[in-house]
Amino acid sequence: MHVPRSVAAIAAVSTLVSPSIAQTFRDDRPIRGAWLRPTPTVNQLNPIFANLADAGITDLFLETFYHGVSTGRQGVFNARFGFDYLRQAIFLAARYNLRTHAWLESGYWQFGTTGEYNFTDYPEWRVISRATGQPGGDQAGQVFANLIHPGVQQKLRDYCAELADYPGLWGIQTDYHRYPLDDNTGDSFPAPWSYDPWTRAAFQAQHGADPWTAADTTADALWNTFLAFRRNGISQAANQMNLGIRAVEPDLTFSAAMFARAMLDNSQRTKCQDWPAWAANGYVDWLVPMAYAASASGITSDINVTRASASGRRVVAGLAIIAGDRPSITNQLNAIRAASVEDFILFEATILADAAKRAELRNWTSAVARQRRADFNHDQTLDARDVTLFRAVYAGTPVPADGPNARFDLNADALIDHLDENLLKRAIIQDRFGDDARLSTRDRAAFEAAVGAVGAPGAFHLYDLNADGVVNAADRDLLNLLDTPSRPPCPADFNDDGFVDFFDLDAFVLCFEGDACPAGRDADFNADGFIDFFDLDAYVTAFEDGC
Repeated sequence: MHVPRSVAAIAAVSTLVSPSIAQTFRDDRPIRGAWLRPTPTVNQLNPIFANLADAGITDLFLETFYHGVSTGRQGVFNARFGFDYLRQAIFLAARYNLRTHAWLESGYWQFGTTGEYNFTDYPEWRVISRATGQPGGDQAGQVFANLIHPGVQQKLRDYCAELADYPGLWGIQTDYHRYPLDDNTGDSFPAPWSYDPWTRAAFQAQHGADPWTAADTTADALWNTFLAFRRNGISQAANQMNLGIRAVEPDLTFSAAMFARAMLDNSQRTKCQDWPAWAANGYVDWLVPMAYAASASGITSDINVTRASASGRRVVAGLAIIAGDRPSITNQLNAIRAASVEDFILFEATILADAAKRAELRNWTSAVARQRRADFNHDQTLDARDVTLFRAVYAGTPVPADGPNARFDLNADALIDHLDENLLKRAIIQDRFGDDARLSTRDRAAFEAAVGAVGAPGAFHLYDLNADGVVNAADRDLLNLLDTPSRPPCPADFNDDGFVDFFDLDAFVLCFEGDACPAGRDADFNADGFIDFFDLDAYVTAFEDGC
């Protein structure tokens, strides 16, 4: 068991290793992920997870839907195992301080006979090639589903809703969210999928022509119209998956593994992957370009292309560390940093069984990557030890943010006060429960299910908030404290401008009515967990009493 250090030791280490005040920090949670296919048994995950934790990986992307079968429970799709592997994997990963995302091969529903059941009653759900008139995929044995078919979209939406109900799951990622590759680059059909009867009929109903003959080559008048029709349908598949998630758990992150140049290079048009539309329309939260180029410059270029059309969505680089003629881990990470991205997902997790690669990754994340602003002891995790260091500086009375104390000024207003404390609380919740920094009922359920669990050897449990080696009542008490914003010295000064006046009353009323609240404030003025007229009454009383 990893032995927690004393507060005094932490403070001493912090003084020695904390970066200089001039260093730039990041305010969001770093994403350092790895993709992994499930092992035959859950117990076989332990050494893999131990290596990931040792390398500094924070996010596990577990292959949850592939070959048309689910790693989760029997439900929307048939289950791969005779038990709920996904549920067990989520809780095991938490012992290693890993956050689990369900990785779905959304458009790829059959390999050989595995997954064949998906099309037994619905053969019209398969993609059909214009060149052959047959279903298929990227390689022999694969069969892709037609993502623009409403039946396919509904099933994926239902599956995402099913997954969103898993306590402790951090996110869902859609991959293979496209049509297959061109099945014959030598013929005249550069985007041969999907000329199935349903798609042809739907297009003809809208445009008055059968794409089999009116839009099968680039010379046809309706070629671009049919291409846009298919691209829009695949985008709507992402939208339906997103809606399925949001209907159950808005906290979950929905990410998409995609090809940066899918809308730029003619060789990629067969995929019909209009990911810029997914980003612009808010269908996905993160874009994960699979930047698998053989050169560092190619990797940087893919990230720059993605960022240029990301519409403000977070960009997380997908990097290949499998065998082949590729740059080293360090060179790949430096390549994405050159494009102002430091978040990544590595393909794939088992490569980190190599101790040298783990050390290389640890060295880059600790010595090169920007550190989290609220990680005051510079150990790359947020917990009670960071709270202790903060409260050694701020004990309820605002202090100037100067000299070595400047890093505790999280909102950069030149003061260390309750607003910074609220931001620290928010950052810890974000680090442990979700990127939206909100504690949901499902988050609470995941925490309660982990009470009594201990961290794996050499690691702290994800929900061990006070870093004492076990998830227990003390962590629950800390969680409740973190979930309650700290109050300023004068509660009636709602806008925290140093005066109690009608601007404060106006600010509270707007906040109470659901408009924007001042930073670090909410309308639950009496902190009872509800926003109601008792809060309004309490605030009016405080306002009349003054300070």
